[in-house]
Amino acid sequence: MDSQLRFFFFMLLFLWIMSSNPNPEEKYPSYIDKPEILKHYKESMNISRNALLSDYNEGYGNISGFHLSYQDAVDNKTSKLYPIYELNHHFIEDEKYSILPNFISRQAANIWNSEDHIVDLPSNRNDSEEAHDGVKYNTGAYPLNITGFLKGNFKKSKLENHSLAPINITIPHYLRKLYEYRFSESQRKRNEQNNNDGFDDGNDDDSFYTAEYPFDDEVTRVGNFTEDNGSIRISIFNANPIEDESTNVSKHKINGTTPLSFSIKLNNAAETDEHRLSFSGVYHQKTGNLVVASNSAKFNGFYALPHLQLQDGADYEAAKWILFNEANKTDIDDIKFQEIESLVDSSNECEYIGYFHMESTNLTREELQKIDYELINPVGRPHKNVPDLKLTKGLLYSPNCAILLEVGESVGLRDQIYEDGLRNVILVGSIVIFLQILVLIRQMSHTNTPSTLSKLSFWTIAIINMADGSLSVVSLLCTMFFSDLYIQFVVCAFLAFSCSAIYEMKYGIQIYCTQINERTTSWRTMLQGITLDDAATANNNETINNGAEIGNPEATAVPADTNNNTNTPVPPPQTQFTGPADEQSIGAELYTRHFFSMLVFLFVLLNVITWPKRGRQIFEYIILTIFNSYWIPQIYRNTLRGSRSSFTWEFVLCTSFLRLIPIIYIESFANPFEHHTDMKFVLFLVIWLLLQIGLLFAQEILGPRFFLQDKYLPKVYDYHPVITKGDLESGFNFDREELISDGSSSSNEDSRTLTYVTDCAICMQKLSVPILNNSDNLDNGNLENSSSSLLPNSTKTAISKNASNLIARRKYMVTPCNHIFHTECLEQWMVYKLQCPVCRNSLPPC
Repeated sequence: MDSQLRFFFFMLLFLWIMSSNPNPEEKYPSYIDKPEILKHYKESMNISRNALLSDYNEGYGNISGFHLSYQDAVDNKTSKLYPIYELNHHFIEDEKYSILPNFISRQAANIWNSEDHIVDLPSNRNDSEEAHDGVKYNTGAYPLNITGFLKGNFKKSKLENHSLAPINITIPHYLRKLYEYRFSESQRKRNEQNNNDGFDDGNDDDSFYTAEYPFDDEVTRVGNFTEDNGSIRISIFNANPIEDESTNVSKHKINGTTPLSFSIKLNNAAETDEHRLSFSGVYHQKTGNLVVASNSAKFNGFYALPHLQLQDGADYEAAKWILFNEANKTDIDDIKFQEIESLVDSSNECEYIGYFHMESTNLTREELQKIDYELINPVGRPHKNVPDLKLTKGLLYSPNCAILLEVGESVGLRDQIYEDGLRNVILVGSIVIFLQILVLIRQMSHTNTPSTLSKLSFWTIAIINMADGSLSVVSLLCTMFFSDLYIQFVVCAFLAFSCSAIYEMKYGIQIYCTQINERTTSWRTMLQGITLDDAATANNNETINNGAEIGNPEATAVPADTNNNTNTPVPPPQTQFTGPADEQSIGAELYTRHFFSMLVFLFVLLNVITWPKRGRQIFEYIILTIFNSYWIPQIYRNTLRGSRSSFTWEFVLCTSFLRLIPIIYIESFANPFEHHTDMKFVLFLVIWLLLQIGLLFAQEILGPRFFLQDKYLPKVYDYHPVITKGDLESGFNFDREELISDGSSSSNEDSRTLTYVTDCAICMQKLSVPILNNSDNLDNGNLENSSSSLLPNSTKTAISKNASNLIARRKYMVTPCNHIFHTECLEQWMVYKLQCPVCRNSLPPC
């Protein structure tokens, strides 16, 4: 009852906190203010839409952000004086009437005249820039649909011969409170301190517009790029109004002009300063020219686009009608308050106007139309190769931040071509993952016994599993960003997840269960050069002595020195038998670790995406190096256990090759992921993997411990001992008369190598065993304990490490019970039984 009462009070407190009234300032705008703001905004939209139908001579009209010309800003005029000019004034592209300075409008005209003479600016204006007309690059038409992604570089103009004055762009007065509310408390307090320099008191009903909101730090504004140069990524979505059934404008009025959505991402070289901007614009298919402008609550660039065509004429009329049709697709009564909030949030950014030119192609307009029809509705129609998108040059001008960015050549692909390339990459990646699954299944079939599983390193499979699990997580994330490639990424994620969570986890669980009762060998034990039993005995003695010191009645102290001649043997330590491991519980534990690791890796990856370029590269190098070090744990286990063979060479080579393919592709070639190329890192990974594979091969041929001295390693049984002539009668029961000399000439007869031929008890085939003919010298006292090769001394160790002797010894194996077999025969036998085929004695693992 007490627990239920506590739960009731907790829920009551929770509901009270959730239903408590917030600060009155924090709940603005209220249900009374929202309809009023929405009403003013709809009236403003009506005014802006009517301005689209005005003549060129009437100017921009009553559009937010376009009440002042550039000359007005230089003269420190304010928008409260609007309309500054008489109604009968004729608008021309001059800084006296236009928002563009004369030198910027001249640069924009030169961009549009790159391949043909398109724009004629007024001749009677003050122009410090010269006009330039270019020559057409190609003989064909300009691209009709420019939807796609482009990459290039830009630089910030230093304006050595010119000066730019910022234009005081204002925000509508009815959005004042909403604008303040959307910013932090500190900025609102600063606004109260600088009220006279910011907003007016709002008592003047005719004062429809107020001054720009003051900022604490101009550098923090989106679009205020402070670096001298950087990279630009352009994304264009180009709608085709000719094929749009909702277009109510005749084709002759459109004149090959299409609306477009234009977004850019600006980065410095280190990618520590990133700016994302969105624009609305129009594209002229007949000339390859496009103009864009940003949109916010204080800068309604969409409705000013017709007058940003630089001159009156066909382009102006086409832009006016296509934008009017685009605006009327949304009924004013359907406008939601969320749209106003979004525009207000964008009001603290640098506003931009951009001019660009798209390079012509070598295809006719009809050929380009066939390409567009096939890309939009693919049915297999033959067509010419799709030309790449190429912006020859462009500029971005910010009137309120007084910034001019010069955009260089930018190249990219059509959206459909980009997706087709990405689709092919995903398909190849899925095939690679499927091949990895097949290779893993074959490896699992070759190592399906406890004897073979005990040789494998669990951490090798764990690293491979972690890499595949990470790939499945990344593929699953991509489904949220590439909606058109959802099925492809889901298939890739499913295969990677199956490989990781089903096959590799199952294999890892089998290895873990097989090795769970093994006694671990520490580096300290290994470097001491003692056996596991000796280490355990020493630990047991220490435990017994310590137990006696602390007064344990059940512990018996072993004296360090005794006068008795009889030595009491210390009993071996009692190892507690843990019983067979429960595979189900172990599997649950390993699966929990696996999915928790994937979750942590996901959060880390999402965080790394936001890092600068250098930080992302360092993280990538570290992760890829770790994920491609999966043979290191196996080399380590081979060294500790003294095992020569582990994974099959088919698995080693195929796994290494298949896992290198994606890295080589991403790091070496241009790809849809827009990943940087780094051949040095690719070369490093290839050498690193070859070094690991080379060590595995050397361990199989030369022995698992060939690169370390014996004193640094725990003792293990050697199945390939050096057999001397003195061993023939000390356990092997060889017949001296059956020895055959190899016939090699030597001044010392005792140093010659003899060969003993016997039968292998497994395959019943002949087995030739090399016998070292130096037993007499060894027996004369040159080397002690030389009669048994199974206990090799330093001299025999030196002999055994001779290259020719190493290869010869790998052909036979000698059991602890002194039976000799072919290496291949006994290894295949030991896969299933660790018993001698002759006497059934237990055999240590090899």
